[in-house]
Amino acid sequence: MSDKPLPTVAETQAFFMRASKETYASGQEPQSVAFMPGAKTMTFTDGDFYYVDLWVSGKADSKNRRHSVGNTYIYHANRLIWSMRYSGWWQVDVPGVIDFLKHALATATEFLGGRGPREYYEDGELRYQNLIVYPYSNRFDRFGGHDFIIKTGQPGIEVYWHNYYGGTLGNLLG
Repeated sequence: MSDKPLPTVAETQAFFMRASKETYASGQEPQSVAFMPGAKTMTFTDGDFYYVDLWVSGKADSKNRRHSVGNTYIYHANRLIWSMRYSGWWQVDVPGVIDFLKHALATATEFLGGRGPREYYEDGELRYQNLIVYPYSNRFDRFGGHDFIIKTGQPGIEVYWHNYYGGTLGNLLG
């Protein structure tokens, strides 16, 4: 265990925003995890901070939905200080859903419950929304909600949906 002082909530949150844009939202290829069949991971390091995103995706079900579950961790000086868990599905027969999700996540400029911006859309038929559903609002130290993508039209059809929740472990300063 490190003797270094813990970072502030603001420092940890700023690191999370940087790390999330440099990993999954960046479009870079994830690495396989040898001891977990089907698992993928992405990492990012800056000074004493270390970010790990680890997830597993299943095969498409009878509704062409591919389910996934994952965890994101932030360590500081080898101490786990923050985590987020997420799970849900996406429609595999709708082209561009995951690329659209990555674009949406990359546009986040502030922490709004663990995922992307409150809303994102381009000229096209997909719209991303991020709803904070727990009473904690958008606090970095404890949060929860779900994000989803709808294919616009009458009526809109969900093509991606994930729950998420998380927060700090221990007493971050600030």
